[in-house]
Amino acid sequence: MEHPRKFAGLGAALAFAAVLMAGCAGPQPAAAPAPASSGPSGQTQTQPKVSRVVVALKVPPNEASNPRLIAGFDPFQLRPSFESLLDLDASTGKFIPDLATGWKVEENSTAIRLTLRKGVPFHFNYGEFTAKDVQYTYDSLVSKDDSHRQVGTWRAIVKQLEVVNDYEVVLRINPNINFMRMISNGQAELAIRSKAAADKEGDPVDLRKGLPGTGPYQFKERVQGAYFRMDRVPYQHWRSQPDFPEFEFRWINEPSTRLAALLANEVHVTDIPQELQPSAEKSGMQVIAGRVKGPRVVGQFYCCWLDPQTGKLPMYPESPLASIKVRQALNKAIDRDELAKAFVPKSQPLYIDHFDASWPAWTESWKGRFNDMYGFDLNKARALLAEAGYTATNPMKLNVLAQRLTYIPNGPDVAEAMATQWRKAGIDVTLMSLDDAQEAQLSRAYKFDNHIRLQSYSFDSGRAIQVFNTPTTPPGGGYFDQEILAAWKKLSVELAPEKQEPLLKEIGERGYTQFWDIPLWWVPLELTVNPTIVAGYQFPGVLNGGWSHFENIKAVR
Repeated sequence: MEHPRKFAGLGAALAFAAVLMAGCAGPQPAAAPAPASSGPSGQTQTQPKVSRVVVALKVPPNEASNPRLIAGFDPFQLRPSFESLLDLDASTGKFIPDLATGWKVEENSTAIRLTLRKGVPFHFNYGEFTAKDVQYTYDSLVSKDDSHRQVGTWRAIVKQLEVVNDYEVVLRINPNINFMRMISNGQAELAIRSKAAADKEGDPVDLRKGLPGTGPYQFKERVQGAYFRMDRVPYQHWRSQPDFPEFEFRWINEPSTRLAALLANEVHVTDIPQELQPSAEKSGMQVIAGRVKGPRVVGQFYCCWLDPQTGKLPMYPESPLASIKVRQALNKAIDRDELAKAFVPKSQPLYIDHFDASWPAWTESWKGRFNDMYGFDLNKARALLAEAGYTATNPMKLNVLAQRLTYIPNGPDVAEAMATQWRKAGIDVTLMSLDDAQEAQLSRAYKFDNHIRLQSYSFDSGRAIQVFNTPTTPPGGGYFDQEILAAWKKLSVELAPEKQEPLLKEIGERGYTQFWDIPLWWVPLELTVNPTIVAGYQFPGVLNGGWSHFENIKAVR
């Protein structure tokens, strides 16, 4: 977990960074520049100032080498090495060809025909990509002895993969709104692996080894909890030839330590909280934002399950969070402006989760009604709690998880600040800190019954609703009721946008009026770079895990 700081102590991080920087021994390039070399066509190229670009981020929740084992769960560290059938455009976030050059929806949305790209080599001389590698990757995702997070989703949605020839496959599916994302880098679930490598090597269990993919970088070495290094492929990549010969993820959990490393030239790209960015910019660093609106932060009501044994909804009807008055009171007790000013000054208001004015199915009245329904009003919050039966002599009890977040590194501090505001409304708040394994175990056992968890993610509307407001597998635990569930069952099988929109609006309106979570902010997904090493970096910022398209990092030469 990130080092917690008190709500009033925002200067502590800056002071800590200054101490760390004072102890640094001046610029220390991560790798010396390589000599001039010949490009793919034989001409001499000017080399970057350093051979290895270093990106510092907090340790990922799962460091497995095999993308099958982390399907759909924060797989950003493998993205430079692996590709999927579809990609997301770095500027627009729209689906574009990747290892599939084209696709066609057939048979009333129950079949997707894909044409595969020819001439794409796997790393380490494992031959060229063909349909047999798609078949192998798919088979490994749905194997009977597998336990990765998305195995249930794949088995439920994909009925069969048919290989037509070496460069054409058909996926027969139960129609699902999220299917295109499943086969794209948007979730990185179908990260294509080499059948020839698997036949020879099997699945790696040693984290010092890596699997061959088809991406612009190939595995070099790693030390668990410390770094993950890759080399640029030794040939002209079909899609994008990286500027830097080497690439490294360096795992540093503490934001102030990442800042110190950036200023010491030990790393060149990093994620730091917005309150540390001015210090970095004063030292000559530059902040770069993702191109697509998507990352957001919400307070999730972590309570609301469909009982897997009885089908009862809600599973915990006696939970305080089952009361709409309580859910509204928790919203009304939050001063979003104060929190945003302290923690995310570049944020934009989030009037309803999963929807935005620039996205399909937006309802303009949500913005106009927000202040009356959700806006800060401590007296109204106390009145609502009293109507729900909670008073000074019988205070409502609430558990708040203070977890690390993907899109704002100071997530535990925000949770603590919100707990302070809820206490002012008379709520008895207990702060909890769980590691990822503990939380996953409790969530899968449906143990959270009266909890709030800050969440940060960048899913589109359909995927976000599925994850947080339906009885998905693995369970998400967010609020939903029978009306939301009935509309979702209709929406989930629609692939046509014109049929999706009215159902999305119906779900959105129901979620809005039922206070299905605590909307906080849209946040820019930002990275801070050393502009003497990095000339630019274009990435969408809307993928699962957020970080992607690292081959787009441009070098100063």
